[in-house]
Amino acid sequence: MTTYSSAQFDKAVKLIGELPADGPVKPSQDDKLLPRRNKTVDARLLHTITGGLSPWLSLTRSRWRATPLQFYGLFKQATVGDNTTPKPGMMDFTGKYKWTAWDKQKGVSADEAKSKYVEHFVSLLDKDGSESSQKLKAEVLAA
Repeated sequence: MTTYSSAQFDKAVKLIGELPADGPVKPSQDDKLLPRRNKTVDARLLHTITGGLSPWLSLTRSRWRATPLQFYGLFKQATVGDNTTPKPGMMDFTGKYKWTAWDKQKGVSADEAKSKYVEHFVSLLDKDGSESSQKLKAEVLAA
């Protein structure tokens, strides 16, 4: 695994936060639903979790489903550390997904979580391959 700096992490977080909700890579109708134990969570929930990141990350159905929460979990691990909060209640669907994504990162150091966050962002940009994605990648790597 390539090691990325805190400056590159900060740049990736900033760029992801600035991505428009109607980014160039669109999920299909099938991609807008996230199956989970015979239940579905629609795209509005994932939009809430990710702040609009998901349209940029719809490269494949399975990757799109996992990616927004993976970013969330890595971000929390990098900025807060291990999840010590109580698991949200049964009806707090957004909270449960976010809590689980963060809890999966338990034991990962802040530096490693930052590096994984940047690595994941860069790999998604590489897979998209568009000119705008390559510009974003260059900005992150130059930080």
